[in-house]
Parts: sequence; structure tokens; C-alpha cells
Amino acid sequence: GARRLAEALKSNHTLYTLYLGDNHLGSAGMSHLSEMLKTNKSLIHIDVENNDIRESGARELAEALLINKTVATVYIGDNNIKDVGATHIAEAITRNNTVKTLNLGLNKIGDAGAKKFANALKINRSISSLYLGDNKIGDEGAAYLSEGLKSNASVSILYLEMNKIGDAGAKCLADALRVNRSVATLDLETNKIGSTGGKYLGEALKENQTLTTIYLGENEIKEIGAKTMAEALKVNQTLLNLHLGANKIGFKGAKHLAEALKLNQTLASLDIESNNIACKGAKHLAEALTINSTLSTLYLGGNMLGDKGAKHIAEALKKNKTTATLYMRGNKIGDRGAKHLSEALKINQSIATLNLGDNQIGPEGRQYLQEGLEAKQGSIGM
Repeated sequence: GARRLAEALKSNHTLYTLYLGDNHLGSAGMSHLSEMLKTNKSLIHIDVENNDIRESGARELAEALLINKTVATVYIGDNNIKDVGATHIAEAITRNNTVKTLNLGLNKIGDAGAKKFANALKINRSISSLYLGDNKIGDEGAAYLSEGLKSNASVSILYLEMNKIGDAGAKCLADALRVNRSVATLDLETNKIGSTGGKYLGEALKENQTLTTIYLGENEIKEIGAKTMAEALKVNQTLLNLHLGANKIGFKGAKHLAEALKLNQTLASLDIESNNIACKGAKHLAEALTINSTLSTLYLGGNMLGDKGAKHIAEALKKNKTTATLYMRGNKIGDRGAKHLSEALKINQSIATLNLGDNQIGPEGRQYLQEGLEAKQGSIGM
């Protein structure tokens, strides 16, 4: 099948996008497609994810990328190419000037493969989005990539989630962020970054002026990391989205962030779900919401807020004029909390989406919320 398709595409001049994910192509099928790419002049996007092309298939694709002048997006995630295959692709992009998006997630790439991509980033000037998530990159690999980023001026989106990066790797990346002027989105979720690593990254955000989105969820930056992030928010003027879910920041970490929100004038979205901030943390955030005028989305799910925490947030919503989306799933909010939120909805003019799923709201509470909803146009997720 792959051979016949490849033969047909050699002379095709109208197909721009080719999706062949989950098709058991193997290295043989990838070989046929790679030969086609050497002559095809119309394809722009190619997706061969989850096809077990392995190292040899990656080598064939790399050879094609040295010749092809049209393909701009390449998805080869979940193909078991490992470090050897990553080396082939990395060497190809040192000479390729057309590929802008490269997805290599879930490929068992380790530090050696990361080193090759780091070297490629020092030369390549076309890659703008690089996905290396769900691999085996540790602190050493993060250090290599950081060196590459210091001289790279094209990568704006870098995904490194679900790797093995710890505090040492976070420090290297933080150092790179002080120098790099192109990365706008950095995903470091589900790594092994602790409070020390969180502190390094927070300090870097005080100086960085290009990052708009950072994902740090499911690490363990704790209160110390949250405090440094908060200090950064007081002076940073470019960050729009901060994701700190599941980081054990507690109510003290929430307090630090709340104090920062009173001063910050750029952050639009804050995710601190599953951090056990409890009622105390909700109270601090509520105080910030009465002052802050830029935050439009707030994720507070899974934080043990209870009815008292919901009351604090509800009181703040009566004064807040900017928050449009509020997630409060899984917070043990009952009918009393629902009543407080209902009263807020009757006054608030900004909330368009309120997610209260997986709580303890019964028929009485649902009725309260329905009354509040009738007073405005919006949606409540239950």
C-alpha cells in the first residue's frame, strides 16, 4: 500500500497534506515514502506517527529532507527511533531550510539524541516548533538543549514535557531563557523539577521578555518555587499563561501568587489546580481578584476549597470585571457554596463559563445556580 501510494504521489501536484498515522508502515513503508519526498513538490504537511519506522526509517526520512524543499511540518512521534534515529533527523535539519514544525514525541530519545538536536539548533534557522515531549531526556540533555537555545533565534515553541528533567536541567534552561529571544512557549510539565528548579526558572522570568506561556504542572516546585514565580510576576510584563497545577504549592504558595496578581498587569490565565490551597488559599486569591484587571481564566479545580472557599471566590466575583472562565471542579463544594456563587452570578458581568463538575452540589444547589444563570448569559458545567 505504501509503495503504490508513494509512486502515485511522485507525480501528484495537488496534495498538500498527508496523514498516515497508525498504519503499520514500518521502515520499509517509510523508505518508499521517503523516495517519493525526494521528487514530490507539493506536500507541505506529513504525519507518519505511530508507524514503528524505527532508526532505519528515520534515516530514510532524513535523507529525503536533505533534498525536499516543500515539506514544512513533520510528525514522526511514537516511532521508536531512539537516539540513533534522532541523530539522523537532527543532522538533516542542519541543512534543511523548509521544515518549521518537527514533532518527535514518544520516541525513546535520550540525552545523546538531545545533544544532536542542540547542535542542530545552533545552525538551523527555520524550525519554529520543536516537540520532544514524552522521551527520556534528563538533566544532561536539557543542558545540551539550553546551549543550543542560547544561539538559536527561530524556535518559538519548545515541548519537553514528560521527560526526566530535574533541578539541574531547569537551571540550564533558566540560564538559556535569560539569553534567548525567540522562545514564547515552554512546556516542562511532568518532569522532576523541585522547588530549587522552580526558583531558577522564576528568577529567569524576571529577566526574560519573550516567554508568554510556561507549563510547569505536575512537578514539585512547592511553596518556594511558587514564591519565586510570584516575585517574577510582579516585574514580568510579557507572560500571559502560567500553568502550575499539581505542584504542592499549598495555601502559602497561593498567597504569594495572589499578592503578585495585585500588581501584575499582563497575566491572562493562571492554572493552580490540584495544589491543596484550601479555603485559606481561596481567601488570598479572592482578595487579588477584587484588584486584578487582566486575569481572564483561572483554574482552581481539585483544591479542597469547600463551601467557605467558594464563598470567598463568590464575594470576589461580585467586584471582579475581567475573569470570564473559572474552573472549580472537584472542590467538595455543596449547596451552600452553590448559593454563594449563584448570588455572585446575579451581579457579575464577566463570567461566561463556570465549571463546577465533580462537587457535592445537590438539587437545592442546582436550583440556586439556575437562578443565578437566568440573570445572565453563560454556561455552568456540572
